Amino acid sequence: MDCKLMELSIYLEELKMKRDQVAQLDVELSRLNLGLIEKESELHAKTAHCRQLELKLAKSNQELKKMIDDIGALTKSYQQETCRQEAAILDYAEKLRKVQMEKQCLTLKIGHFEKEIKEVYGHVRTVVEGLPKLHDQQESLAECLQAFETKQLKLIETCEMIQIYASRIQKEAEGKWKIAQESRANQNVLEKKLCVTEAQLRVVEGDLGKSDTAGLLRKQKESLSHQLEMSKQREDKLRLDLGREREEKLDLQRKHEQVLNQLAHYLSSEQKETIRKQLPCNCFVASATLSRAFLREKERWSMFIGQMPNVTVSTGREAVFTCIIDNVYNFKVAFLRVDTQTILAIDDTVITRSARVTVRHSIDKDERLSTGQRKTWQLYLKEVTPADAGGYMCQLNNFEPMVSQVAYLHVTVPPDILVNESSSDLAIKEGGNATLKCSAIGYPEPNITWRREDYQPIDMNQSVGVVEGSILNLVGVHRRQMAAYLCIASNGIPPPVSKRILLRVE
Repeated sequence: MDCKLMELSIYLEELKMKRDQVAQLDVELSRLNLGLIEKESELHAKTAHCRQLELKLAKSNQELKKMIDDIGALTKSYQQETCRQEAAILDYAEKLRKVQMEKQCLTLKIGHFEKEIKEVYGHVRTVVEGLPKLHDQQESLAECLQAFETKQLKLIETCEMIQIYASRIQKEAEGKWKIAQESRANQNVLEKKLCVTEAQLRVVEGDLGKSDTAGLLRKQKESLSHQLEMSKQREDKLRLDLGREREEKLDLQRKHEQVLNQLAHYLSSEQKETIRKQLPCNCFVASATLSRAFLREKERWSMFIGQMPNVTVSTGREAVFTCIIDNVYNFKVAFLRVDTQTILAIDDTVITRSARVTVRHSIDKDERLSTGQRKTWQLYLKEVTPADAGGYMCQLNNFEPMVSQVAYLHVTVPPDILVNESSSDLAIKEGGNATLKCSAIGYPEPNITWRREDYQPIDMNQSVGVVEGSILNLVGVHRRQMAAYLCIASNGIPPPVSKRILLRVE
């Protein structure tokens, strides 16, 4: 019994100790609760402060957006003002170009007029010095004058016949040249079709091997190649005809010059100084008239040799425009950009500020002509960009009307897929419809085809290996259609590009 009492007392002591510990824990718990309440109050205060900061931030964002809108409006107005100033500068440059052209023409005309005036003064002095001898030689010169007039009429008739025959040859040459230009245009169209067919054939051979479509494309390629060869043969034949007609025209030109020289010789000989005053015209007037006519004949024979060819280059390469002119004399040759009417170069002087533009020329002496030279002018444009594509003019600044030729620059650009305008990986529920879109840029315009990455047929209304078009529509998608699809863009300019689009069916 004592043992139990002892154990009980020990148990009571332990119980008291536990009670004291519980009391201490209650005190600690109360202290922790107070701390928690203080932390919660601090948290509420910080939350309220954060809300205030959020309101201030939203207000600042509104003010910033307003400032951005104001800056955009100012930028837009500045751009509009810049565009107006650029338009005014271009207008001024165009007016300046016209004034420069008119100044050059007037300078040339003044030079010719000064030469004619000097010739007239020389003839006048000659006539005045020979006046004392006119009375003694009047009768003998009357007979000579009749002979001269007869010779003059014959020479004029010969000259007119040569001009009529030359105009007929010129018309025939223009007709054949027009046919040659049409043949060249048809040849360019056939070359483009042939390039497209070869690109399609390469795609089909890479995707399907030897299939019926590949055979049809090969036949189409052979047909286009045959048509292109026939077009080249016709063009060569027309070129030979034009060469023969040019030889005939040069022969007529030599005869024409000989006739004019003989006529001028008869009218400017020493015996014309004693022409009677009562004659209907004076020799020096006739000689000056013939001199002007001869200059006009020279101007008329200044001409282009062939058509300035079009140029096709890839981005970053160098483009060269070649312009061949016969009988340039002292006239100026200029190169212009057609769409902007910008003067690029005049003779050997580059007008534009672009460092990519240079101009050169070479001289070929034509032994068949008594005067004049054949010059080959070349305009070099380095590191071309798609913005350089367009028409370029080679202009001969002789008397009005000025003659010119226009050639076009085609800048080929390899295909490139526009990622932002094309579809990305797509997940769709089974039975739904899927639309895959692919956009590409390049020149010529890229051809877009679709195929599966695993070379399995695409299950649409019927199973096909390749689908053409920028959009691939899949209706009622099932799990067998879950695969990676390739969008391939090609335009005959290497390399073709592709984009992988993964279609998941849930």
